Amino acid sequence: MLRRGLLAIALCLMAYFVSMAFVPESPEPPLLKLRLADFDPSKMDSLQLPEELLMDSYAPETEGLYIVQFSGPIEPAQRQALIDAGATVIDYLPDFAYLVFMSEDNWRVVSQWPKTGLFETAWAGLYQPAFRISPELFKSTVDCDEVVITIQQYGETEDTLRSLSEMVLSGDSQAEVLAESIHSTTQRLRVSVSCEDLYQLVTEVSRRPNVLWIEPYREPVIVNDLSRWICQSYTYNYTPIWDQGIHGEGQIVGVCDTGLDADMCFFYDQSQGLPGSTVNNNQRKTIVYYDLAGNGDWDAHSHGTHCAGSIAGDNSANL
Repeated sequence: MLRRGLLAIALCLMAYFVSMAFVPESPEPPLLKLRLADFDPSKMDSLQLPEELLMDSYAPETEGLYIVQFSGPIEPAQRQALIDAGATVIDYLPDFAYLVFMSEDNWRVVSQWPKTGLFETAWAGLYQPAFRISPELFKSTVDCDEVVITIQQYGETEDTLRSLSEMVLSGDSQAEVLAESIHSTTQRLRVSVSCEDLYQLVTEVSRRPNVLWIEPYREPVIVNDLSRWICQSYTYNYTPIWDQGIHGEGQIVGVCDTGLDADMCFFYDQSQGLPGSTVNNNQRKTIVYYDLAGNGDWDAHSHGTHCAGSIAGDNSANL
């Protein structure tokens, strides 16, 4: 009788542990990985951000920047759902998130997706002012007089850039606009501001609904010429592949990118003109050009030209 009782207990315990082994674990929510930190956006309080760098909403009837995060790798249908909902997709944010620009009315709809599980949306929220500020911005401001910063914003007209410039100059901060630039829908303002007023200016600017990023200004430096030894050995001026007489002559390389600035001196052939969609082996550099995107632009973003230059360009001294 005792053996039967012990056997029954053993079987019950075995059944319990087996059942526990098959209980599915709740998946961990994806983290949002920004320059600020890697964090669970549903637990924003853990970041302990200053109140002045947080917002509950934009002004009524204002278009602004938001983040929509999905539970896993983003599928084309999920991206299309955002576009159909009235969002302009600005950029990808790890993990599984998009930075989008949209109206208040459209945002009210999208903000409900995580609650209903629609399109497997994990989280949706405001692109907070704190998310837009480079962590390096305040590191070099000790015992300084002034600092030069770059403000980047999303905008489709010159009026939006002019509005930002006017805001910078009209505030209480001692600031001066040094340069302005527009590249497609990305607008940049280079500003000199006293170190004493930096935090106040950055706080005010970061709360604008279309500001993307604020960082210390860095003087552009041409360094792509150094890639020849970086890619071959990572030892200064040591080029073991070129030293074997291998330079890429006669090789054809396909580049699929944002396009090519084909009339740049590094690529243009005066005797042949611009490349077309038919192979022309008489071209000096670009033997054929396919506009796969069908947008008619040679290169509206410059990234493709940069990569093509790394592949087929030459030092300007050799032109």
